[in-house]
Amino acid sequence: MKKKCKNISEKELADKSLHLKLNAIIRLLIELNKNMNDGKFSIKSAAKMLHTIGLPPKEIADILGYKSRTSVAKYLYSERKEKSRVKKRGKGSVKS
Repeated sequence: MKKKCKNISEKELADKSLHLKLNAIIRLLIELNKNMNDGKFSIKSAAKMLHTIGLPPKEIADILGYKSRTSVAKYLYSERKEKSRVKKRGKGSVKS
């Protein structure tokens, strides 16, 4: 039985190669930033910055070294959750 081989064009290979190189450069810059600031590095700010330039959570997770997109979702969408909690509680309600 023959295995089916997926035909990958040269352009797709070049795109994938470029993607890997850019991820490596971004990781390197993040690590340099972390080292220059004596370990005072915020993964939350890095994740938000990458999200604002249009990267999806899956790619952000890859760059930051996480296994899944849900690992970085807490950094990207935490403010939204906080705003909705305040809205649900209402302005006049008292916390017990």
